[in-house]
Amino acid sequence: MDSNEHVKLAAFQELQDALKIKRVNDELLEFLTSSLRWLMHYSKKNNLPLPEKDRIVDILDRVMIIAAKLPPTRNQHDFKHSEDSTEPIFLF
Repeated sequence: MDSNEHVKLAAFQELQDALKIKRVNDELLEFLTSSLRWLMHYSKKNNLPLPEKDRIVDILDRVMIIAAKLPPTRNQHDFKHSEDSTEPIFLF
């Protein structure tokens, strides 16, 4: 194996690792969104006060901004959010 092939192989491995990390990050972002939406829905449905509800809404808004900036992956779910939604949207 010459030097160029070694560099190409190393670059390919780095790309594979970066893609794995991106997939994990995408899953975590989806899980965060789904969990927070469920929490909001549950508190509303059961008429439970939710401490720092405004902060949770801000986090959800920020997640949506981040998700909109990310290039989609083959398995990425939809992050669309409706303010009128009364049912949670589970992204698992």
